[in-house]
Amino acid sequence: MEYSPNSSWGYNNSTENIPKTGSDVLTFHQFVMFEGILNAARAVISLLGIFGNTINIMTYISMGNKDGFSLSMTLLSGIELVHVIAIFMRSVAYGLFIVEYSTQFITWFPMHVCLETITIQEHVHRFKVNLCHFSCDDYFIPLLMTMSMELQYDARINSTRVIFWVTARREQVRTITWIARNATLPVSTQVVIVCCVLHMSQKLQRSLNFRLYPQGFSQSKKATVLTRQMNSDMKTPKLASDKTKANVLTGKERRVIQQMVVMCIVVIVCDLPEILISLASVLKPTFGFHKSLNNIYLAVIGVNHVFQVVNTSINIIIYWNYSSRYRHNCCLSKLYVLDTRH
Repeated sequence: MEYSPNSSWGYNNSTENIPKTGSDVLTFHQFVMFEGILNAARAVISLLGIFGNTINIMTYISMGNKDGFSLSMTLLSGIELVHVIAIFMRSVAYGLFIVEYSTQFITWFPMHVCLETITIQEHVHRFKVNLCHFSCDDYFIPLLMTMSMELQYDARINSTRVIFWVTARREQVRTITWIARNATLPVSTQVVIVCCVLHMSQKLQRSLNFRLYPQGFSQSKKATVLTRQMNSDMKTPKLASDKTKANVLTGKERRVIQQMVVMCIVVIVCDLPEILISLASVLKPTFGFHKSLNNIYLAVIGVNHVFQVVNTSINIIIYWNYSSRYRHNCCLSKLYVLDTRH
């Protein structure tokens, strides 16, 4: 909704005046319809994510958070719950925009605002300018450090006054900030995730070996063969029990590794579109916001948001399939047991 002094209400609500881009691939109307389909998908997935993350939080709290893993999973589910709630609210807002775009219902909105001026004035104090600056300045700190208001000579009025100053290297700072946020940070995150999975698998293997072999023997191959021969000759029943225990431990460790690998694969796959979008915007300068391929860029961003909401909504399925402890303590399974008893 753009401001127009020629309009009777001071706002130009006509959709014909929305800025058009030079893209012939996707028109604005096609983009709105395509984004509406993606928006419906995000709304459904976010509802499932709200339900799943709420179940995750209740389940891990019922476990008591006695270890670091349960505590970290509880915090992760809480963060993902906030994210999917924000996605759902955004989906509702975009759904209202589609209604306004198709029915022109927003034309009556300025009249409603004028009638509710007193109510609005009562709530103005709840959102201050400082709060707005606090919420948006953190991202623009590198750029804000390259500008200031300084006392300088103004040749137009032949006098010295306070003038807005911007460094000559502002464009370089913007480029470095973009590289750090959209290129270095996502790629380094993927590398850290892969390294953590490999390190965790090595630690679990060492822990398994430590529990399987006696402390009095060496970890070399000769000592391992000697230990197996002594157990087979002298303590055959104990060997059978050790094999059973070894199989149980191996299965448990394997499920833990499989769970973490699946979670990491989901994160990597869902974060990959963001990296590709950043790379495409570098290789194709016209692919960006307010550029000739603006509609295509926004449509791809919408697809990326679908991947992000899937990433934050699918964890309950992974926990249920790979964690027997989660299935045992899950509140859904407890409710099912209560229903079967009644």
